[in-house]
Amino acid sequence: MPLKSTATNNKPQEIAAIDLGSNSFHMVIARVVNGALQVLGRLKQRVHLADGLDSENVLSEEAMERGLACLALFAERLQGSRRITSPSWVPTPCVRR
Repeated sequence: MPLKSTATNNKPQEIAAIDLGSNSFHMVIARVVNGALQVLGRLKQRVHLADGLDSENVLSEEAMERGLACLALFAERLQGSRRITSPSWVPTPCVRR
């Protein structure tokens, strides 16, 4: 099924997808061209959030800091692309708690 661009001008739309996993965070930036995705860049950072869970499934400060540092890096990369207006986030249960 082809993707539709929501761009209001003739420029291709750029999108970002971010996967927040318990071991690593991934970000993919892509452009919608003629109904297909053209990957512009990928970024993966190991954050080891699950290693910071205690017996009550609460994240340690250190684990949260690793995750937040990675999100800051992703935000920095996204600022370079003015066409991405709303990235999609997909957190795992470890992040949702």
